[in-house]
Amino acid sequence: MGAVRERPHGLKRALGRQTEQAANADANADATAPIMDGPAEDHTWVTVEGEQAFVLRQELAPSGWALVTVTPVEGIFASRVLGIAITLLITIIAIIYIMTRERTEHDTVQMDRRLELEELARDLDKKASTDPLTGLANRLKFDELLSREIEQSRRFQTPLALILFDIDHFKQVNDTYGHTVGDEVLIELSHFVAARVRSTDLVARWGGEEFAVLAPHAEARAAARFAKILREGIAQILFPVVGRVTCSFGVAEFARGDDAESLIERADGALYQAKMNGRNRVEVAPPHNLGAGVGSAA
Repeated sequence: MGAVRERPHGLKRALGRQTEQAANADANADATAPIMDGPAEDHTWVTVEGEQAFVLRQELAPSGWALVTVTPVEGIFASRVLGIAITLLITIIAIIYIMTRERTEHDTVQMDRRLELEELARDLDKKASTDPLTGLANRLKFDELLSREIEQSRRFQTPLALILFDIDHFKQVNDTYGHTVGDEVLIELSHFVAARVRSTDLVARWGGEEFAVLAPHAEARAAARFAKILREGIAQILFPVVGRVTCSFGVAEFARGDDAESLIERADGALYQAKMNGRNRVEVAPPHNLGAGVGSAA
């Protein structure tokens, strides 16, 4: 096609060699040699004025005409090079896409795995610091926060109070109604207390039927008033099966020279005194450096 386009005079010549009959019929025509050295058949290689070319022929029925495309070798080579380049480009794009997708999927999997591990870690931390029956903080969590609050109180000279309380005659509840009923009492009482403390306070199950409330920024007098409110409220609860129960409370305020152990001992001593004084009452321990006396808040 390029050979003809670049040589306009070739349009007056035959495209290919004619049959003998056709040549005789056109004896008076221009005797100039044809453009191609062979017939214009489909998918054949021919020589066009000394240059190799590839022929594509398509019959245009019913006109009897045919569309003949002649492509020089240079054109075929350029087309193939372009095709190879396009193929390579598509291949590179496909590889980049696959690698990017795999990387994205890998990152997604890693992110999901990381989130699962973080959730598992939070769950394990919660289980390690939570009492499984009541949902309150356990003794381990309480001890950790108590040490931290004592350090804060020492550093900033702020008050800190500790309340210990337990259920009066709780062994009789378990012995009479069974541990399942006793557990229900512990659960309902825990919910009652947890719903009434401040957001800055910590309620923990100290052990068995004994509980602790850690009250930062609260003096002994304020903690005793709150303990009295809890005592009166608990006494009004009508527990299933059991009916009513009462609690005894011991209150101690952190003082200079105290550590976690001594603060707990003083609160526990006040709780013991409440038991000795008839139960269902609140007793307040004085600072350990003021003597062994215990004050009553009833």
